[in-house]
Amino acid sequence: MANSIKHKILEIIYLKGNNYIFSATDFNLEYNRAEIDVALSTLEKEGKIRRLTRGIYDYPKYNSLLECYVAPDLNKVAYAIANKYNWNICPNGETACNYLGLSTQMPGNYIFISNGPNKKIQIGNRILEFKHSTTRETNIRCKNALLVIQAIKSIGRNQMTEEIIYKLSSKFMPSEWKTIKISAKKVTYWIYDIICFIADEVCLNG
Repeated sequence: MANSIKHKILEIIYLKGNNYIFSATDFNLEYNRAEIDVALSTLEKEGKIRRLTRGIYDYPKYNSLLECYVAPDLNKVAYAIANKYNWNICPNGETACNYLGLSTQMPGNYIFISNGPNKKIQIGNRILEFKHSTTRETNIRCKNALLVIQAIKSIGRNQMTEEIIYKLSSKFMPSEWKTIKISAKKVTYWIYDIICFIADEVCLNG
């Protein structure tokens, strides 16, 4: 039975494809938690999956040219951790700008605001940091809206050039900008003004 569950979980992982990042929580609706833990531990020992940190795994992609496994996407790792603990998170500051392609500077630490506790987690030689925040932004459920809000806040009102606005406007489809605009309506007025301007322009020209 345990072996059967292991194979079924592995099938799901293979279907998700390389770079899939997950925890036991992702299989809770289908199998018993104790059986899931045993299956994941066995798969990790067999080299089928990689353990990134406690309770978080990935299906790594192998780079035949470099002859090594590709490093995991820390943004995906962060959201897998958040899903495991039922946190609402969002990339903070430079991390959000980097995620949206508004900055080419790689952040030293990948920082996320969270409605969970303060926590630092080492993934390889990089650090994931979760900072507890009580701002109303952590209650926004739209991931895209959170990203845009944090990026605009990090850049600053006086630094929002036409080039940055253009780059930001191209990141989402008109329908997504409509959702962002609705989701962000309770944020600081100047941030919301910028979001409304971009959303209206995208929808008008989309």
